[in-house]
Amino acid sequence: MWEVIETGDPSQMNIFLDVAVAETGDVYAVGTVEFEAYVGRYSGDGEPIWSQRIVPEQDWNYAYGVAALPGGDVVVVGDRSLTGEPHPLWARRYTPEGEIVWDYHVPSGSPIDSRAEDIAVAPDGDIVLAGTIYYGFQSSMWVAKLTP
Repeated sequence: MWEVIETGDPSQMNIFLDVAVAETGDVYAVGTVEFEAYVGRYSGDGEPIWSQRIVPEQDWNYAYGVAALPGGDVVVVGDRSLTGEPHPLWARRYTPEGEIVWDYHVPSGSPIDSRAEDIAVAPDGDIVLAGTIYYGFQSSMWVAKLTP
């Protein structure tokens, strides 16, 4: 029915990693464009409505998951690199207009990599996140439940 191709610098990584559909039929796609986390909202007909990049403090920033909440807000999860510091996981809630409602960061303690990789909305509206914290060749699983 439709497709949208988002491009950035062709020498950089430009990828979508997850998609969610809102009650209105609008589509949210998240990923990474030029090492910056990306969230885009598209109409049910594929027309771009808004997009934002989450600019990294250092190195890179990825958005791995997205969930549309009842009422129209959307929550995006990911991680970022901070050279010489533990890599924090993050979740960010947006209104349908793209305004930030809240920004949640979890210091993982991993100097290598940590990822908030998936998100789900519980029947009561709470938000559940899951991911991985890496320690070299070892890793730990991570899950958290947040109130909306």
